[in-house]
Amino acid sequence: MKSKLLWLLLIPCAIFSGMGYGFLAHYLVRDKEPWFTFLLLGGLATTIALITWLGGIPMVYAVWTFVGTGSFYLLLRLLFGKGSALEMLMPAHIMAILALLTMGAFSQQKQTAHLRKAATHTPATP
Repeated sequence: MKSKLLWLLLIPCAIFSGMGYGFLAHYLVRDKEPWFTFLLLGGLATTIALITWLGGIPMVYAVWTFVGTGSFYLLLRLLFGKGSALEMLMPAHIMAILALLTMGAFSQQKQTAHLRKAATHTPATP
């Protein structure tokens, strides 16, 4: 129950923090490239790290989530230009949250199955 409540609280927090990173990056560098993109990717990495740490997700999942969503964000920037950079971060941010939710559930299910298997396994006696 506690983990479900934690996930329900993390989703709005991550979405609002994504908007906060965007506005902060806009305020600090005034859309000057490449610093604006670096700050937005840093905000994405911070959100992924926070969700990973609080959700107990393995670090490998977090790294691949950042690689995938960061690449997706850079691809959007490449295709559509720098006119709406702040709006392009939101799909990548939401994809990262959904990917981490899915991977978190998968790793928790995998760990539970491993613990059940270990509990039912009886060692052979000679």
